[in-house]
Amino acid sequence: MQNSVALRVYCSSNLYLDYKALNQWFIEQYSRSIAALSVSEILSTRYSDIDLNIAFSN
Repeated sequence: MQNSVALRVYCSSNLYLDYKALNQWFIEQYSRSIAALSVSEILSTRYSDIDLNIAFSN
């Protein structure tokens, strides 16, 4: 879950990045790759409740 939050936060401030750039960032942060399908799923509206949790925690 922490990875999902971090990816959504990073992507929200770097909207222009493609999967390759997001995957490179993920590797740098977590020392492992992430599948394109996982990125798509994490960034989908299905996980939009994460954004609300982030907003209320700040």
